[in-house]
Amino acid sequence: MTGREGTEGERAPLVGHGGEPFLTGVVRWLQEGVVLHDASGRIVEVTPAACELLGVPEEYLLGTIDDDVFGSEPVRTGWRLVDLEGELFDPEQAPSSITARTGEPATAVMGVHRPDGTQVWLGLFSVPIPVGDGEAPWVISTFVDITARIEAEKRLSESEQRFRLTLQHAPIGMAIVGLDGTYLEVNPELAKMLGRTPQQLVGSTFQAVTHPDDLEGDLALSQQVLDGRIDSFEMEKRFLTPDGSVVWGHLAVAVVRDPEGRPLHFVSQVEDITEARRARELLAEGVLFDPLTGLANRVLTADRLRQAVARNRRAGRSLALLCCGIDGLKRVNDSLGHAAGDALIATVGARIVEAVGVADRVGRGDGDEFFVVAEGIDRGVAPVELIERINEAVSAPVEVLGHELRPAVSIGVALEDEPDPAPAAHLLHDATTALFEAKGQGRGGWALFERRIRARAVQRLTIESELGPAMANGEIELHYQPIVDLDTRVPVAYEALARWRHPRHGLIMPARFIPVAEEAGLIGDLGVHVLDLACGFLGRHAESGIQVFVNVSPSQLGPGFFPSVVASALGRHGVEPTRLGIELTESTVLHATGSSYRALQELAELGIDLVLDDFGTGYSAIAALLATPIRGIKLDRSFTSRVGVDPQADLVTRALGGMVEALGFRGVAEGVETEAQFAAVRELGWRLGQGWLFGRPVPEGELDLSDLG
Repeated sequence: MTGREGTEGERAPLVGHGGEPFLTGVVRWLQEGVVLHDASGRIVEVTPAACELLGVPEEYLLGTIDDDVFGSEPVRTGWRLVDLEGELFDPEQAPSSITARTGEPATAVMGVHRPDGTQVWLGLFSVPIPVGDGEAPWVISTFVDITARIEAEKRLSESEQRFRLTLQHAPIGMAIVGLDGTYLEVNPELAKMLGRTPQQLVGSTFQAVTHPDDLEGDLALSQQVLDGRIDSFEMEKRFLTPDGSVVWGHLAVAVVRDPEGRPLHFVSQVEDITEARRARELLAEGVLFDPLTGLANRVLTADRLRQAVARNRRAGRSLALLCCGIDGLKRVNDSLGHAAGDALIATVGARIVEAVGVADRVGRGDGDEFFVVAEGIDRGVAPVELIERINEAVSAPVEVLGHELRPAVSIGVALEDEPDPAPAAHLLHDATTALFEAKGQGRGGWALFERRIRARAVQRLTIESELGPAMANGEIELHYQPIVDLDTRVPVAYEALARWRHPRHGLIMPARFIPVAEEAGLIGDLGVHVLDLACGFLGRHAESGIQVFVNVSPSQLGPGFFPSVVASALGRHGVEPTRLGIELTESTVLHATGSSYRALQELAELGIDLVLDDFGTGYSAIAALLATPIRGIKLDRSFTSRVGVDPQADLVTRALGGMVEALGFRGVAEGVETEAQFAAVRELGWRLGQGWLFGRPVPEGELDLSDLG
């Protein structure tokens, strides 16, 4: 068994600054299922979510060891635990036991037959928490309910036999295709569609029956599936029959993998859409309809809008033009492919038509945009009821390529109204401008066009066009704010903050130009420019030993690329890597992809200090944080502003301070503006601070580096 012993009911949590248990407050703050084991293997803390998942009260778990929890005869819990094969769960295979023995993260899947008769499948993940030199680590374990996935996998296994029987009788073309494109098995419907017999197709390749103009796209998507970048894809493509005629098919392809994740073969479904395609092409030939949705395109929409404006003016009525933009479409295209994006566009378009009730009032614009003409509304009043109907209709879940998505649209509204009636062309422009404003409010928002919105749009365009030259002309400069030792108030480092010294508008703060840089795709260039400025500053002040932290956007992270940019900037200015620190947002780290994790690891290996900025603004997973090379956190100012007056903020701040100290992290309390806040964060265990109390950001020429600690 585990060989770890414990006494029931005892707790010996790690102790942080001031003798306060550092993880107790943190673990109980978490919203996920978490169990904390001490060095002897005893469970010393659990979250309510963990108790709910396991189906037992907290007192049944506290003080127990893995043998008690996972053993074949668990006396206290009354449950039965099984593995994926249905056998009794081996306590030695519990992730917490493996992590305690090896000091490495571990995972497992476990089925829990709970005392109340219900069953749940859990995914377990354990990581070690270092305590000190020579001491056994503590272990923190998270529980995730994966019942739906496990049951789906079982149903899939049971359906494999049915698949073989169904294949031959399916009303659409189906095939099993080798990784090299060879047809291994085809059904009669596919053979009939392609003008061949099943025997003629088996042994040949899909490349041989694909139209040359469509082959490259098919091969590229197939390679993405094999590389693991996507799980499946759909496309419309042309097949060639033996007599040279063309058959249009809607192709859906998925890969079948073995238990180790290695691809075995493809499964393809082909629906003959030749007639539907011909009808769609006839519509497209009129240059009036969008081929994807069948809705009026921008040309026809503009014409219909002109007619509606004239009609409503004659009747003395008003109208509104709604521009609906799909939120997050780029993310769908980038992650699932443009076939998925097209499917989402088509679904959203159909739902908007359903909400409006008349297809002739809906048109397709550019990219993710749809226009809706709302006639006969009250003068000067936005059609709120229609907006709400559209949002409700669009937001229902939809499955796209095996992924459940919850669409949303942001909506810009322009009114055609006396005494300043706008022509149709202006309405289209104004509604699109208002959509941009609505997207800035987050998912599912809407905005009514006003002249100030046009002014802001012009301002954004001006900033976007001038930002690139501003970097080349030396208009971007860095201001430095001290990070101080709270015992001495002496600076130990500085954070570099970008400012734009505009020749006409004076000093522009980052809140005005950083979001524009993000939207315009300039944030990468700006980030590299700021990094070079910071390294140049460090090179000029080599004798001071100063350390400077710069902020990095999530879009800059990438394996090899950004670490190489950092290394190049350090080498160009002759700066030791340990003098540079990088601050990242909480979401950047906790939602990072595998490539982003590799980039973080490469930066840490260079010797760069990585710090998590604005810590506490989201639901941080402590286990996930400990698995990254992050070695510092900055307490968000929302906590600092409430310390000393809000007991809950004090509790969390003290607990996080204890965690920082126990893990040997760099911990900085942000936003310290008063003496009372200074005294509070210091008493709650924080050793470093930053805020206006210690100094505002100032340009290099105003810094006094003589007192640097």
